[in-house]
Amino acid sequence: LESEGIERAMRLHIQTFLFAAISVAGIVAVLLEFQALRPETRQMNAAAGGSRNYLGLSLKTTQEVLFRCTEALAIPGALLRTGGDRNQLAQGCAHLSERALAMMPTNGLAHLVRAMAFHHLGEGEIARRALTNSMRFAPSEGWLAERRFGFAAESQLLRPPDFSKLFRNDVKIMLATQSGAELLATYCVRRPGICAFILDVARTQTLGQQVRLEAQIRRRQAKT
Repeated sequence: LESEGIERAMRLHIQTFLFAAISVAGIVAVLLEFQALRPETRQMNAAAGGSRNYLGLSLKTTQEVLFRCTEALAIPGALLRTGGDRNQLAQGCAHLSERALAMMPTNGLAHLVRAMAFHHLGEGEIARRALTNSMRFAPSEGWLAERRFGFAAESQLLRPPDFSKLFRNDVKIMLATQSGAELLATYCVRRPGICAFILDVARTQTLGQQVRLEAQIRRRQAKT
């Protein structure tokens, strides 16, 4: 019960920091302070078979924090922050993702957060490797494919040939869902250079998926 109470308190801390738009670096500081107060965390994690990471949070809560990092680092929203705030935010999320990966090296979300953070820190090569690792370890998660696609398209982290090569599988995953098709249609209208690649992949999928994508594209074009 005590552990559950502490977990709830930590989640409240995290939500307070994020909803107040305070730097994620502050969240990391709180987590590290919590770890210092609970030196038995790592031993507890080993005894529980890895159900908690060594930040002292459950894996579910860690995923929630990482997910909020993707929201905070998303473009163009992150670009509205001052350079200093954005840099501090990226450093905090980078630190958090690396600590998560130390416990969960195949966590696709943590690799994506690392990619986004290092992109904002000007470390393009590290960001590209992390993005590739996210695809490698989480190749079939639609919601993650959508976030990867949006980040890569907005950041222009990859050259067009590399983008087409890397994102073929993610586009296939996205075409299979309504939300994914809507996002692809949005980028078809906003980024004509990407649209040709999207339509090329769509032609390899089912007729129903092609029809849905084309309808979404027409709907968006009618609004422009």
